[in-house]
Amino acid sequence: MMYIKKIGIVLTLFIVATLRINAQQDPSAQKLLNAVSKQYLSYQHVKINFAIKGHNAEQQNVVNESGELYLQPKSDKFRLSTKEQEIISDGNTQWTVLKEEGEVQVTNLDKNATSLTPANLFTFYERGFKYVSGKDEQLKGKTYKVVDLTPIDNTKSFFKVRLRIDQTKRQIYDATVFDKGGSRFTYTILKLVPNPQVNAKIFTFDKSAYPGMEVVDLR
Repeated sequence: MMYIKKIGIVLTLFIVATLRINAQQDPSAQKLLNAVSKQYLSYQHVKINFAIKGHNAEQQNVVNESGELYLQPKSDKFRLSTKEQEIISDGNTQWTVLKEEGEVQVTNLDKNATSLTPANLFTFYERGFKYVSGKDEQLKGKTYKVVDLTPIDNTKSFFKVRLRIDQTKRQIYDATVFDKGGSRFTYTILKLVPNPQVNAKIFTFDKSAYPGMEVVDLR
């Protein structure tokens, strides 16, 4: 999953805050994003099956990854699992399980990060972006609202994020990141299950579940 780190899409946290009204923002886009955020924050827990597809221009390879994500919307707790790694957060500490390397890296959760990740897909836009409504798009007979976001900080490695939103469900369907280096990555929500049964232990690291792995504390 090194391609994720290359473009700064490292799993970090939710940025749960009130959307800032700004004269530069498109009121209709902001209203739609507010509705998405309100819907998402109404859940106690969320289970998401997602896919990441795209092209990494720097490494000249095609990205085709999928995974499962458990989230606690009103906290910084999450657990992401893919074929190559797991990332677990209890809200303060983050454990990154690198399966092929046989290593678990322990770090403090970066609560100031604003990069787009599968975990903050529903809330990343709440600060640091200008946004405007785009032309509706049709996909498999369904109409999706389009919102284009540009980072206020022009030193970011990406210059645009395009969201396609199911207005009826008040849910993001996918998000495409346009990188300055020519890479393009799309996160797609394959399935979202609100309020699934979740054991609280899912958001903590259990060393006994990873026998033989080296735990490296980088804090």
